[in-house]
Amino acid sequence: MEQSKQEAFRARVQDALRGVSLASGSRATQRDLAAAVGLSPKELSLRLNVAQGKGLNADNVQAIVRQLVAWGALTTTAQAEELLQLAGSPSFTVAQWAAPPLAQLGVVTGLDGKVEATSPTVPTADLAQFRERVRELRRRADPYHTGRPPSQDDLASAIGLSPKELSA
Repeated sequence: MEQSKQEAFRARVQDALRGVSLASGSRATQRDLAAAVGLSPKELSLRLNVAQGKGLNADNVQAIVRQLVAWGALTTTAQAEELLQLAGSPSFTVAQWAAPPLAQLGVVTGLDGKVEATSPTVPTADLAQFRERVRELRRRADPYHTGRPPSQDDLASAIGLSPKELSA
């Protein structure tokens, strides 16, 4: 990872930690983060500062992002993705995004940066079953008595999803 991105990643992690209050009421520290991601405080410090040739690997970066999400320091997928990109880490898989704690992240929509929705937590097996059920309902249902099955837009609207979310 290039130095400027490494410094930006480290600064964003430190900023995120400042906003975390632990159950004890104290502010989270790098020591707390190290313990939560399975590294010693010294090891995390060396990796964050790329000292002695050590740097963060993708597993370390993803563990840090997950922990910051679990603590509520990151609240949107965009914030999580930004940290992953700064560290040069691959993104999470679809299954990882759908699992706790990442599933609690909001999705930023609009230019104002407002969090409009949270990511749904849908186990993959349930999602496949849900899609099959939707296909079956589309073939059989005609709620508007138009002589045609409902469109994907009709279904999405009926269950409170956007057409894009339904087809994902």
